[in-house]
Amino acid sequence: MTKTGSVKLKENSSEIVRGLKKKFAQWGITTVCWDFDDTLIDTANLFNQAMIDAGKILLFSNSAKGVNIKPRRVKNLKEEVMEDILWQLRSDFGVKPSIMEMTILLTAKQLGLKSGSPQVDQAVERVKQIYKRDVPTIFAEAVESLDLLNRTGIRSILITHAEEEWTLIKRLKTGLIGKFERIICFSIDYPKSIQWEKHIKNLKLEPQRLLIIGDNFAADIQPTVKLGARAIWVINKRPRVCDSVSHQAVMSKEPVLGERILKAKRIENLVGVILKA
Repeated sequence: MTKTGSVKLKENSSEIVRGLKKKFAQWGITTVCWDFDDTLIDTANLFNQAMIDAGKILLFSNSAKGVNIKPRRVKNLKEEVMEDILWQLRSDFGVKPSIMEMTILLTAKQLGLKSGSPQVDQAVERVKQIYKRDVPTIFAEAVESLDLLNRTGIRSILITHAEEEWTLIKRLKTGLIGKFERIICFSIDYPKSIQWEKHIKNLKLEPQRLLIIGDNFAADIQPTVKLGARAIWVINKRPRVCDSVSHQAVMSKEPVLGERILKAKRIENLVGVILKA
């Protein structure tokens, strides 16, 4: 194990698998539920780039009036206008394609651009490509971590808050087909946090035998731990402020729950965090 707590996953893999098996047996874990977006793959970057591209199209169109924008950079447009609109529309942004399209339309309106104009249509089409063309990057050592956990013999289930078609596209483009025993797509019409109990019951899983791995503390970690599961909060990037606050509250006010939560700075630290626990 390195000083950062990570493990050289390609070395001594048989020894690592034995260690994981021992830890899962100690915890009573038989099933691992993996979140997909921003846990194994960098989906947030797709949205970030699409919004920047759409902002360029809108901001530099000849007919944009630049209401209170003037010579505002694309980055500022994205951060001060588009993201503000996005979060007002829905906190689970990007899950529902129509939310992204509406964000662009409202941003265009702020710029004095008419819906249906070539520039607006082009910007809308750009964000649609998130769900058709764009390929997310797999986080470093995400595949190796997934493969090592699978070698322990546990059930590996992908549980994602996204449409089935888009989930399939992402799995095909990232080469993650065949890595999971089952794929569960939560409804995009409701927050993920309120759907866990229903799906766990439908899958006939015992919460106490589940290990949840996800990047969203409020949506993945807190609700499942309250049901009895263990969880590993994988931050990967900067944690959401609300997630950090929720994590601190659980650790201080609900220490019994906190004992079942581990934190990994990045997915590449996941195996090391499990072995060290």
